[in-house]
Amino acid sequence: MRLFAVAGAAVVLLAVAVAQAATSGPASGGNTLTISKVGLGSGSDITNVTVCGVPATIQTQTSKTVTVIVGACDGGTGDIKVYSVSRGITTFVNGYTYNPPGSIFGPFMGWSSIANLPTPSYSMGAAGVNGKIYSIGGFDGTHNLSTVYVYNPAQPAQGWSNLSSLPAVRSDLAAASVNGKIYAIGGYDGSVRQATVYVYDTSQPALGWLSVSNLPAVRSGLAAATADGKIYAIGGYDGTNSQATVYVYNPAQPAAGWLSVSNLPAPYELLAAASADGKIYALGGENGGTWQATAYVYDPIQPTLGWQTMSNPPAALWGPAAASADGKIYFLGGSVPYSSPIYVYDPSQPTLGWTGMGALQAHGYMGAAGVNGQIYAFGGADTLPPYTFSTGSAGTFATGVVPSSSSTTGGSTITISGDNLGNGDVTSVTLCGVSAAILADNSPTQVVVSAGVASIPSTGNVMVNSTSYGVTVASNAFIYLPPAPNALAATNITLNSFYANWSPVSGAASYLLDVSTTNNFSTYVAGCSNLNVGNVTTLWVNGLNAATTYYYRVRCQENSLTSGNSSAIALQTLNGGAGVSSGPAVGGNILVISGTGLGNGSDIYNRLWVG
Repeated sequence: MRLFAVAGAAVVLLAVAVAQAATSGPASGGNTLTISKVGLGSGSDITNVTVCGVPATIQTQTSKTVTVIVGACDGGTGDIKVYSVSRGITTFVNGYTYNPPGSIFGPFMGWSSIANLPTPSYSMGAAGVNGKIYSIGGFDGTHNLSTVYVYNPAQPAQGWSNLSSLPAVRSDLAAASVNGKIYAIGGYDGSVRQATVYVYDTSQPALGWLSVSNLPAVRSGLAAATADGKIYAIGGYDGTNSQATVYVYNPAQPAAGWLSVSNLPAPYELLAAASADGKIYALGGENGGTWQATAYVYDPIQPTLGWQTMSNPPAALWGPAAASADGKIYFLGGSVPYSSPIYVYDPSQPTLGWTGMGALQAHGYMGAAGVNGQIYAFGGADTLPPYTFSTGSAGTFATGVVPSSSSTTGGSTITISGDNLGNGDVTSVTLCGVSAAILADNSPTQVVVSAGVASIPSTGNVMVNSTSYGVTVASNAFIYLPPAPNALAATNITLNSFYANWSPVSGAASYLLDVSTTNNFSTYVAGCSNLNVGNVTTLWVNGLNAATTYYYRVRCQENSLTSGNSSAIALQTLNGGAGVSSGPAVGGNILVISGTGLGNGSDIYNRLWVG
């Protein structure tokens, strides 16, 4: 179908293509996409191609095809648009899907403290962008706030830093991020509810917060989440009643503003929302003056289904927060009496429902966000003094790389766990830049590999490459260790000493020795635990007991990394003793020394006379 749009004297030809089967690729982009349709251009006049609103780099073109390198995007499904001088705009509706980025992680291990917010506050907006956590506005117990703070988990000693403040104070606002930009949505200024929306580009901080299209109506206590590269503003309070409305905003089409989509099944305010696996989850909130334990899910790919019921959380939480990490949804908030339970939901295992995973200090209205497979919670309020909090917590996960080290000789079987690692299409895996052999591709959640041979010991990244999800990286998650030395049999064993021996390791700078009387090295001979003996391959160990079994093992060091243990060598000191163990100070007494291995019967060339 062809449409003509007239603007002044200019005539623009717009060609709208029939929607094609969606093509997908990694969120990181970089993949090659060939778009085909008769009449895309003249063969040389295609000037621009966008994929889900992101510019792509044109490689080649004909009148029927154009090949591009796809740019990067957070994720979602959207249009492919081809711009040409002769044919105008050809649109492939929902023609491409950016698969969500992958992550590598292990089981949840618990919560630990992070730096406190500079100011105790609650009812803030919260977002995670490019590995950093943002706290936006809020209420300090007396005043609504416009302050914005950022926390970088990679530099925890720096704590929370100030950024450009919002143009106006806001509490009970929502926040969401798309393509490195943060959106602060609605809220309360202490007098009236607001419909304003501000955007902050983390790549251009000097611009501060800029205004974009307002919500269609004022809202505070709303929730927001991102899916398909679009922002959804959910529920809230208009100053009179709780609301069930849901609005969507596409940053790639700002002129369209906020559009209505399916309402929630019931009105809610002070609810929480998060997204995972391309779907949006609306959780809890207040309805009719009562906190609810409800949960709904919305699939933007199937909007006619509206909001579907799902497994409800085990309990209602007051002032709840939600965030997504490692492909799961985390629901947290306050409860009475004074605890802050945390529930997790795995969309890939819906029959499990919500499971508990510990508790935090009793805070409601806290901020929560997930970045790099971790979950962070900060601030909040309580029903007991001091009422307002600045505390921060980080949910930690075990490594998703097991084991996380191997000898440089390679050959170890390594299991990499996470989410969105691939779709059965993992093409390569590297450990510290060294290629690993793929043994089993159980993606999206697991890949099993055999470590390759490394030239030197080092610490480095684990990288999983797949056709559909691109590159998933776990930073500094693997260590190539020096190979363990080969411990050799002890020599020159006497009543109270022996020589420990081992083979040299190429490149080793030094060796570490353990000596014990137990084969599991639960105890050590004094001075012989992790003893740095320098760059030698034999050592005299003395001051021992006769007729005693000893064990020794050795490790080597290179590039400040330590190898695993060698096998343990067992030996027994000689059995011998003196018939008389004391005598007069003036000496002159006879001492008989007996024991096996003192000589061959005629070659003892010295005797010890006491005195």
